[in-house]
This record gives sequence, C-alpha cells and structure tokens, in this order.
Amino acid sequence: MAQELATASRQLNRSLLLDPESLQHAIKIISALSGVYIACPNKKGDRIQVSYNVTKIRYPTLLQALETEHLIKKLNWWERTKRNWYNQQDIVLRDNARAKPSPCCSNPTSIMAQSSKPKKSNKH
Repeated sequence: MAQELATASRQLNRSLLLDPESLQHAIKIISALSGVYIACPNKKGDRIQVSYNVTKIRYPTLLQALETEHLIKKLNWWERTKRNWYNQQDIVLRDNARAKPSPCCSNPTSIMAQSSKPKKSNKH
C-alpha cells in the first residue's frame, strides 16, 4: 500500500521544451531517471505524462534533468509556482508513505498490535 501512496503522476507541458520536436528525447531522459515508472506522451502529444515514486525522486528533479540537457526553457512565473506546488505535494506524499499507521478506531489491526504488547507489572 505504501507503493501506491508514494506514486505521483504529473504532466509536463510540451511548451516548456526549447524545441517542441525534442519531445521523444525529453521522454528518454526522464525515463532513465531512477524512480520513474513511466514517461510517455499523452494522447494529443502535447504533454509528457510521468508517473514516479516520490520516495526516490521529486518533480523539480525531473525539470533539472531536462535543464541539464538544455531541453527546457527558463520557467515563467506560473511554471515556477507549479514546480513549487508539485514539490510540496511530493514531500507530503513521501512523508505519508513513510509514516507509521496511527492507532485509530478505523484501523483495528494497529490497535490490536499495540494491545498485544506485554503489560508491565507495577509490583515491587
């Protein structure tokens, strides 16, 4: 279950690329990153659909990989805002995936695990 919690899906707009014809090269770069499950064009071919594990990689790293290859334009205000928002979502997803389940009435297995611990005796 932690695997599903740690997966994020994002779309990179083709307009971010310096050369819109370099879409396939950008997909190849992103696909090679550790933690990326899949990178492919969407049905219209105007965006790159990316699914990745947030415990291994985050959205800004995807953009940095494209910047390193000189495939991406300088980010405008909106793209920087989206990058920061997606980064924050990735951090929250990662933290939630790594968190221990808390005891709650909706999680009886966690309650049972805690109640089965041997109790300390107060006798001296």
